Amino acid sequence: IEANQTKLLSAIAAKVQSWGPCKISIAGQCIAANVFLLSKVWYLAHIVPFQKSFFVAARRLLQRWVWAPSKHPPARLEVLHGDVEKGGLGLLDLHTQSHAILSKFLTPTLSCANYMGIQPEWAEVAHSLMSKSLGLVASSKTALPAYFLSPKYKLPSWEKPKAWREYVMSIRDSSMSFEVGTPGEWPGLGPQARATVLHINGQPHGNNELLPQPPRVITVAPLLSHAYPLDQQDNIWQPPQMWLELALKVASARWRSTTWRVLNRTFRTGDWSGPTFEHRKCCTCPLEVTTHEHRYFQCQAVSHLWARIARIIPGVLPPPDWDPLLDPMFSQLWPKLPRSLRAILYHATIWACHCVYLDTSLNQLHLPPQVHWQKLCIAVENQIKQVYCYKGPIAGCRKETCTWRTAAPEWLQITISPTEPPQ
Repeated sequence: IEANQTKLLSAIAAKVQSWGPCKISIAGQCIAANVFLLSKVWYLAHIVPFQKSFFVAARRLLQRWVWAPSKHPPARLEVLHGDVEKGGLGLLDLHTQSHAILSKFLTPTLSCANYMGIQPEWAEVAHSLMSKSLGLVASSKTALPAYFLSPKYKLPSWEKPKAWREYVMSIRDSSMSFEVGTPGEWPGLGPQARATVLHINGQPHGNNELLPQPPRVITVAPLLSHAYPLDQQDNIWQPPQMWLELALKVASARWRSTTWRVLNRTFRTGDWSGPTFEHRKCCTCPLEVTTHEHRYFQCQAVSHLWARIARIIPGVLPPPDWDPLLDPMFSQLWPKLPRSLRAILYHATIWACHCVYLDTSLNQLHLPPQVHWQKLCIAVENQIKQVYCYKGPIAGCRKETCTWRTAAPEWLQITISPTEPPQ
């Protein structure tokens, strides 16, 4: 077990190092981690009970790679877990996924009731060896799974085969649970037998079933919860399908990744950095400590972009108290506008604000506001043209994009003037 873990960690570290020069978005990193970086982990997890030290080391490698070049991770790795439509980025939980895969081996080995079928020969041998290591009757089909029903079951001593001790410890440290099933005709136990059922994340899991995923509650964006005072946390408003709209592929992957990081407050800003951080102060105004709210919404260098983009739709003017920080995806400003267009405008504006920060802080280019507005206009128009000319269906907005190609709506005829201020 230790040898496999060492080889895996070395392989992951070498792969991460080889990907260092590549500029991959966070969403792309999650896909690459699931498919390529952790593929050997998923393969060996069918039989190897990984130890705690392996998960800690692998998690550290992932965290350093995802948040590089920052030496201090701006957020926990858990924010990347879960579906994109629910606020995550699809990164599989290393700990949960490994134990769920291992349960496919343990279900027939422990003779659990949810393994419907004849126990294979290898499972019988493993069942016998594990029963002997725990001091149980090897011939009994119910003694071994019933052993795990006790909340304080004992671990086998070190004199016994260490591998079985690792299996027991892996079960204890995982989300696996056991309960007595309802009377039924379980294979080899009779018509009225009560057998133990193995659960993963609260769901009965058989050998040939799909791996169950832990439920993820749709969370409020950290940017919104941080913007409201503590005494007004119960009044936080968030669009019901905000994360789903943010994931629409009408915008580029770089735009979507930047917006996701802003809403989750995962960029390095002055409010959580030390006094030695070179970008702790705002480069365009006298603010001493920068925040995500200030950098992307409230700073004088970007506020004009939000004010102009809010007046881009003819005949629709924002209310005097409209705050772009509290209106993600322009859901309150333009509730009747197609969500695909709102996604393009919102992603493009966030990206334009990010470019302002990159130009002023990193490149030391203090460009006039009109230049940033021209860049934003060009980006919006080019993206609308790409979606309009795209031949295939776009996931999540198939009906809207078909309308774009058949009968162009009025908002496609918008002419963004980069030289004249909006009326």
